[in-house]
Amino acid sequence: MNIMIFWPKAFDDSVLSVSDETKARIIIELFVEENLTSKKFLDFGCGEGCRVIYAHKCETKLSVGYDFKEHVNWKKCDLLLSTNLNEIYGCRPFDVILAFDILNHVQDPHAVFKQISDLLSIKGKIYLRTHPWTSRHATHDVENKAYSHLLNENNNGMFHNKIPINSSFFKNFGFKVVKERFAKQEIEGFFSDKLKGIDEVQFVDYILQREIKL
Repeated sequence: MNIMIFWPKAFDDSVLSVSDETKARIIIELFVEENLTSKKFLDFGCGEGCRVIYAHKCETKLSVGYDFKEHVNWKKCDLLLSTNLNEIYGCRPFDVILAFDILNHVQDPHAVFKQISDLLSIKGKIYLRTHPWTSRHATHDVENKAYSHLLNENNNGMFHNKIPINSSFFKNFGFKVVKERFAKQEIEGFFSDKLKGIDEVQFVDYILQREIKL
């Protein structure tokens, strides 16, 4: 079953532009609230691979990226960037897993988070950003954007199955929310016509750890 759906063009270290490297650095430094030195790092849904490359520069023990779709520049990179989940499982457990804007872009967030949790070490942490709602139709398609929970029949005549992504969602997998942070982002221009009267959407950032019972 293909769970990951769509990702942008990839970049390897030799073609990584300043803007892409800066974006990767900002995401890592803003969301990953720990030193990556000598740790095993996984970017689950790594897309173009920029964050994996930046994490590698932080002297990780291992820096790995997983995505559903292989990118043209991956083979030029000396890091492990793979579409083979079994290959990623062979590298586990990971101390730090970044899942940036992933759960709101998959058909089955329960299945995807189970995959992520299976890759984490006992005392490891998951750094995750998502929308508070996702849909089984959530993709980059304009009609089925992850913002579909904001649409109503006056917008496009469509409703989507809502799956709440919150502390209860993670608790079902044996995880506790160490930190929760809400953020807002302006609607992209190409989608603004579909969301009349809505100027921004909400994201939620989570730091997750396993509930360890003594």
